[in-house]
Amino acid sequence: EGFEELAPAPYPLATDIKVGGISMKEHPDLVQVKSQTLDMEKAELTTCMVFNPAPDQAVEIEVVQFASRAIPCLLCQQITLKSDMPVTLELGTYIDTEGTFELNEIIGYKPSLIPRQIPVLTRGFSSNRGSRLGIAVLVSRPHISEVPQEQPGQLKITLAPGVEQVVHTMASMVSDIYHKDPHLEALRLVRWAGMNRFDRLREKNRNDWASLWKSRIKVKGCDPKDQRMLDAAFYYHQSNIHQASRCGYPPFGLTQNWAYWGSLFWDMDLWTLIPAILVQPEAA
Repeated sequence: EGFEELAPAPYPLATDIKVGGISMKEHPDLVQVKSQTLDMEKAELTTCMVFNPAPDQAVEIEVVQFASRAIPCLLCQQITLKSDMPVTLELGTYIDTEGTFELNEIIGYKPSLIPRQIPVLTRGFSSNRGSRLGIAVLVSRPHISEVPQEQPGQLKITLAPGVEQVVHTMASMVSDIYHKDPHLEALRLVRWAGMNRFDRLREKNRNDWASLWKSRIKVKGCDPKDQRMLDAAFYYHQSNIHQASRCGYPPFGLTQNWAYWGSLFWDMDLWTLIPAILVQPEAA
């Protein structure tokens, strides 16, 4: 519509696991979600699942995800796999475009496979409105000498009984609002993330959030749920505001075209600016 708004974007951390040719994605009935928790203190989402490709076979899966506070366009994911019996599985990462607006794939940057360098999955998109989006995804296994991947983001893993195996996925999404060559910048940033590694980025993210939580509002003499509601409001408020953003922030997030048609009203000044000044003056 000619103004910045919240648009459905491709999901760059989509992952499928196959055991004996049986796919989690194609057989959701064989997947049981045990729990899903959002740790607002650390800004991490943890999902625990069990995949039963056969009656006598079970693969335990724990997925930890966070959006980097230091590099806002970076998403980080850790998948921990475990089984009580020997299992060989195939793990494939892909970029899911389901539910997005009409996108046209553009010719992305295809990096040469430098020896001992992990290949990166890259895709570039353009919308029928003319905007462009670059995505790069890096999949690696910590503490293991990397073996050549047949395709970027595709791994074959053998689980020994009771022994955990870990896979790290880091994805960068860059809009042309922030860089003239978004797919190249996404590739640069995901390579940078790979050099820093998941654990270091996770520690940095936790430290950044610990600093924000020092401004947490505390209440006394109230029902405990009131404190939980305040904490949730604080978390979502800080999640939506960052000094790197180039747009205003209304209380309901980026303006929807069916609601306000790109307008920002006084409520941004009164409801969101003042708390931002107190907690994130550089973002305000």
